[in-house]
Amino acid sequence: MKLWSFPAGQHEATYRQHYGWVFGVCFSEDGRVLASAGEEPTVTLWDVGARRESATWRRPIAAALSVAFSSDGRRLATGGGGTGDAVKLWDLATHRELLTLPAEGFFFSDVAFSPDGNTLVATSLAGIAHLWRAPSWEEIAAAEKKQKTQ
Repeated sequence: MKLWSFPAGQHEATYRQHYGWVFGVCFSEDGRVLASAGEEPTVTLWDVGARRESATWRRPIAAALSVAFSSDGRRLATGGGGTGDAVKLWDLATHRELLTLPAEGFFFSDVAFSPDGNTLVATSLAGIAHLWRAPSWEEIAAAEKKQKTQ
């Protein structure tokens, strides 16, 4: 991936973590972090100011096709390849997977949070948009606690 200044067209940096296709990129709300999703399947966070990788983690099951930051900067959503892993939510502080959202279809190449952070949308290759109410931190904690007791 290459970062260019706009509108001058000046090359600023080259990011080389991904060895395969890069399917999705997204800046954090403050512009200091860039997330990228690749086929190998990894999600990488980049410190834009320092021009370096700040974290990388593997996305289980399939390639990460898209990425989106929540408006509060605490979560990252990744679009996946199949019905069982359409969208995964990640905690950006710990880089842990919080939950997986299933949906109909394949190749969720567009994922986004609403500006208020309460709704998440993912669009499949077939053009079907799926909407979810984004879970609160309390709901995520309850789901994690339930998983640990099972």
